Amino acid sequence: MTTNNLYTAFRGLTLTCLLGVVMILPTVSHGSHNEANAIITLSNGRTYSVHAPGWTRFPRAAVLEQLRGEAAAGLRGSVAGRYDVIGGAYNFTVQFLYGCGNRHSFTDISPLPPTPAPTRPPTLTLTANPTNVEYNTATTLTWSSANTTSCTASDAWSGAKSVSGSQSSAALTAASNTFTLVCNGPGGSVTKSAVVTTTPAPTVTLTASVNGDAYTGVNRTIDAGDTVRVKWDSDNADTCTSSDFATSNAADGADVDVVEPTLGTSKGYSVTCTRGSRTAFDTLTVTNRGQAPTLTPSNSVVKAGGRTVIGYDLKGNASCVLRSTDSTVNGIVVTQNGTRQTGVLTSATRYTIDCGLGKSASVVVNITGKIQEQ
Repeated sequence: MTTNNLYTAFRGLTLTCLLGVVMILPTVSHGSHNEANAIITLSNGRTYSVHAPGWTRFPRAAVLEQLRGEAAAGLRGSVAGRYDVIGGAYNFTVQFLYGCGNRHSFTDISPLPPTPAPTRPPTLTLTANPTNVEYNTATTLTWSSANTTSCTASDAWSGAKSVSGSQSSAALTAASNTFTLVCNGPGGSVTKSAVVTTTPAPTVTLTASVNGDAYTGVNRTIDAGDTVRVKWDSDNADTCTSSDFATSNAADGADVDVVEPTLGTSKGYSVTCTRGSRTAFDTLTVTNRGQAPTLTPSNSVVKAGGRTVIGYDLKGNASCVLRSTDSTVNGIVVTQNGTRQTGVLTSATRYTIDCGLGKSASVVVNITGKIQEQ
């Protein structure tokens, strides 16, 4: 008696047991593998190897030949199949059922397609040390990234950078400096920034007051007996010093005991303020023009062909110049009080003493009968 039993295996595998001969009707698709080796193991311990040049179609003819060998040995019954994923490979099991309940099976194991490495997002750290620097000094930037292939700097620095590294910045003068780094990798890009501030440079302004008037930063001119005061105001300075007046190292202050310049001289006053290695400097000049000098001739009227003596008082001025059409005294520089004899006078002659800063005096020596206004 002939028994026909038709079973459909997973993914379209259909086997028919007919008169003890096993036949595979349709083919079994294994996906898109390139090549693998099928190992068929029966429950009685017998093992068959089948090379599959392409897994788009299961090697039906080779398996059929081996299964026919089993059928000739008395294989009866039905067949079932399933796919599992076990240990990183496709596992295809076919089980043969005898009519009496005995079982045979074979397993087809083929490698899984290569699993692509997971794409990891890039990471980046960027630090600056120190984060606050003195004006016109540098900081050190250190960065480290992972899962990146390139990095680019911008803002307070620029250019392509290695994916990890360290470098000194340029000298920083801005109050705030932002260093930005962008790193790119297969998983995207990542951006980090570090901010470095600078301590502002110290500044100082020196001003002067004369006889209690308003303080100004311009050079001042005083007269004999005037009183000068100076004041200094600094920013971002720790101490201020001067060799011209007392500061007590204070960053701001005023001094009432300034020594004024002597009559007819100028004196510079300066102050230097510091913070760390940086300094600021300011200066101004005070000039004491003193009193106007005087000229006094021993005779203001002489006979034609006569002479006279001119006396001069510098009134504290350091240096003065005598000027006249009388070549005997013209151009003589005097530094202290004294007298000079004139040359022979034939006409009224003017004599001038000039001590600078607008301080001067003049006198005319007249000839009898020829009077010239003073």
